[in-house]
Amino acid sequence: MTSTYQRPLEAATLLTGRSHGPEHRYGRSGPAFWDGLTLSSAATPQPLAAARSAGLIQAEHLLETACLGSRNGDFAAPSAGAIQPYECYAVVDDDAAPAVYALDPVRRSGRLLHRGSEVAEALARSHGPVPESGFLLLVAARPWLSMRKYGDRGFLYTQLDSGHLATHLLLAAGDQAERAELLVGPPSAPLSEPLDQLLRLAARCRQLVSVLRVSGLRPGAPARTHTGWSYQDDRSAVPTGDPVAWLEEACWDSIPAGGADAHTDGAPGGRPLPAAGLLTGSSALLPHAPLVGGTDNRALAARRRSAKGFRPGPIPLDQLTWALGGMRTALPVDLPADPRFSATLVARDVDGLPTGAYDLTAPDAPPRPGAVDPDELVAACMGQQQLRDAAALVLFHAPRRSLHSGGRRHPVGPLFRAGALGHLLYLGATRAGLAVTAIGGFDSARWAELAGLPTEQDVLYILLLGTADGSTAKLDRMQTAYAQDEK
Repeated sequence: MTSTYQRPLEAATLLTGRSHGPEHRYGRSGPAFWDGLTLSSAATPQPLAAARSAGLIQAEHLLETACLGSRNGDFAAPSAGAIQPYECYAVVDDDAAPAVYALDPVRRSGRLLHRGSEVAEALARSHGPVPESGFLLLVAARPWLSMRKYGDRGFLYTQLDSGHLATHLLLAAGDQAERAELLVGPPSAPLSEPLDQLLRLAARCRQLVSVLRVSGLRPGAPARTHTGWSYQDDRSAVPTGDPVAWLEEACWDSIPAGGADAHTDGAPGGRPLPAAGLLTGSSALLPHAPLVGGTDNRALAARRRSAKGFRPGPIPLDQLTWALGGMRTALPVDLPADPRFSATLVARDVDGLPTGAYDLTAPDAPPRPGAVDPDELVAACMGQQQLRDAAALVLFHAPRRSLHSGGRRHPVGPLFRAGALGHLLYLGATRAGLAVTAIGGFDSARWAELAGLPTEQDVLYILLLGTADGSTAKLDRMQTAYAQDEK
């Protein structure tokens, strides 16, 4: 979460490029540069009473369950380098007035950002009133958090990680609420634009990724009345506050702005979204074995782990298909069907399945040659030796031309879809008892050739499955950007 600290004006303008160009950034005097190295304590925040809004308490509970539901207390959604490059905001009814809070589940704290008429006006122009006995939960990506470690590729990781989190929140909300549905960009981006503007996300180098709409408490779901969260009132912050450090702004400005906004005819708070699959088409290797939902999903998320390495040996075909079936889970998400987006299985050591590449979105497509020896796999995965003995890989890919319309303005649809499907595959693999890990460090063109994909296809995300080798060190959590050619 961003700090409430307001730096004096002269220092704030030194740390942000909003008022000065690159010449000024790099031409600062010694005293001015030193001002940027110092810290000043924030004014004492105005505390708020413990949350009494039922919607806010539900939002707290959802974030605790979704983000801290892992058995070891970590985030229960995968994230490259465990960076979690996103923030969450809840829109709730607060004593009959709509309000927006920034929520931090790790610190168990929240900040009241806006309340009253300005929120009501933004909702009237977008999603309508706060859902009865519910809330809106916004996920906003902050690409800088990932890009400062991974460079340009950190933008891709930010989109994938945000897709993981949004899907995880949706599944968790379906367990505690009568109705939960997910709105994502770009089709729903104009609908959410008023909230984006109210929170000044783009001005603060953030990107609205998704809006989770939750209403009604499911019968039998626990109703909490006491909470250990603390809150402060941030409404007195100067609107031009949250100064953006010039490094983050330079990072943000390096991302293309994206194409024209898409438009949607969906009415705010309209009919429920029908649940649908995120993959168009299917193959015999992708059976009708979706996740069953409810407490089962919560238990799977708590057990989910990213494998540190694989040991040699085959995996059974039925175990693999049971894992792949997780991707058949239908979700109430407003992503339209996209036949351009595809998934390919590369089988390396699967009992009952010949080695090769299998199109998971084409029912009758024959397998393509796809024998990948261990050295070739390691090389195509940028030297990641711990992946040498993976038994199978799932590649998500799409035409490159479909990836240029999002940019920093809105998330790129195929990347969000890859993150969401990756999350379902993680849970499916956990259900099947297979080790699984996702990687973003790989040679896309080389993998397209290895898997026999058309030349215009870009590989977006790779998940590997097999038998865990018992390793405990997660190399991507090192300070250096593992598998990114950083020495």
